[in-house]
Amino acid sequence: SFRGFKKFKNRRNNHKDLRYITTPGVAKKYQTLDWYQPKKNSGRGAIVYIHGGGWHTGDKKNHMDDKVRYFRDDLGYSFVSVNYRLIERHCRKRKGRKMDPCAFPDNAYDVAAAISYVLKNARKYGATGKSVSLIGHSAGAHLAALVSTDEKYLKKYGVTLSNINFVAPLDTDAFDIPKREGDPKTIRNAFGRNRNVWKGASPINHVKRGKTPPHLLVYRGTKGRKKNVERYERKLRNMGRFVKKIYATQYSHEQINKAIGNKRDKFVTPQLLEMLKKYNWHHKSNACKCKNIW
Repeated sequence: SFRGFKKFKNRRNNHKDLRYITTPGVAKKYQTLDWYQPKKNSGRGAIVYIHGGGWHTGDKKNHMDDKVRYFRDDLGYSFVSVNYRLIERHCRKRKGRKMDPCAFPDNAYDVAAAISYVLKNARKYGATGKSVSLIGHSAGAHLAALVSTDEKYLKKYGVTLSNINFVAPLDTDAFDIPKREGDPKTIRNAFGRNRNVWKGASPINHVKRGKTPPHLLVYRGTKGRKKNVERYERKLRNMGRFVKKIYATQYSHEQINKAIGNKRDKFVTPQLLEMLKKYNWHHKSNACKCKNIW
């Protein structure tokens, strides 16, 4: 149970609903981000968080208190939470008179556009413009992994995989979508019925030697779910990429998200801290002053 922690401090540095891109016919809320600025410029890459919700629901403001308290207030990082186009009937764009729902890969391009916006505006909000760390949960974990492997999304907005210092996809089995276990309706709703689209949307098919950033994989669930994650882990290792895998059997799917940044969490957050120290610390002056946090 994760309860009883105070709201995050420093609210005047909470920059809400920043529009990172404007697509005609798309409501503003789908293409905005919330930027939580630290008191001092850290000189480190911002942390970009991508929410879950089965690709059709969810919001950037959900379960933010512990994340902002820990990453910004305790560790001094610039922390960003991103909305993106959802596969649901209220997210629409105009084609002449016809109204169409948003569809894949709209969401992946939105995440890439948000990363580009963060890099371009990083110094204004207390971070370096050289790189970011990506954390995603559930459907957001899939999108984080996809834009960190298939470079076409980032390249559209002038960014490359070298601008991702690490990615942490937390509790998704959508690394290899055709072999994913679970409700097939979820996949058809998110990606349609074309299996070639499923393959293109699968991060496992885009891992590249010498380019794909380091990964932290946190997962739980059934044997089929575990096998999907382990296939992705093997692909990363076979391509010589760094990957660390954590099997969080003690948590439910939702609890993994709630655990991020929580003071009582001993499994997910410490691993994220290790990734930050390894790939997003940069300067000796930024040495961790967090001995008493855990």
